[in-house]
Amino acid sequence: MSGIIGGGSKSGVIGERSFTGSDYFVASYTSGSGWHDISSNGVIPFNKIRYDDGGNYDTSAYKFTAPATGIYHFGCSIYTADDDATNGWTFFIDGSAPFPAGMSVSQTHAMYKENQTGDYTIAVSLDYKLNAGQYVTTNALTNSELSDYHSFWWGWRIK
Repeated sequence: MSGIIGGGSKSGVIGERSFTGSDYFVASYTSGSGWHDISSNGVIPFNKIRYDDGGNYDTSAYKFTAPATGIYHFGCSIYTADDDATNGWTFFIDGSAPFPAGMSVSQTHAMYKENQTGDYTIAVSLDYKLNAGQYVTTNALTNSELSDYHSFWWGWRIK
């Protein structure tokens, strides 16, 4: 792997593929009140923009809308648990989980912890092909709990 993205850089190389990161965002969840329950399939209210080059992140609907057809990279880091034994998170595309119905959680591309009652951070990073106008949110897969102090997600167009 070569190329480093950071410090305002908007282009780079990953393997043999190049990309222009003109449509990227970083959003966090900020309420100032600590732990929050999110119901199964509920959207995580990432309501604070840290970066939004392209203006494609909606802080009231908590979604990123693809400005053009292409391959997009998304990542998420969620500080979770507190006293909740099961927590699960995934990305939804156009309001639905992007995996076939009937798949178990362990077969999906998701963040999931079970039978854990301590605090921890779980993270995932995935690529999706999106058409212009499709939107992506970060959602709870199960009834879950997160802290707003250390939870955020990000994304950008690779190609």
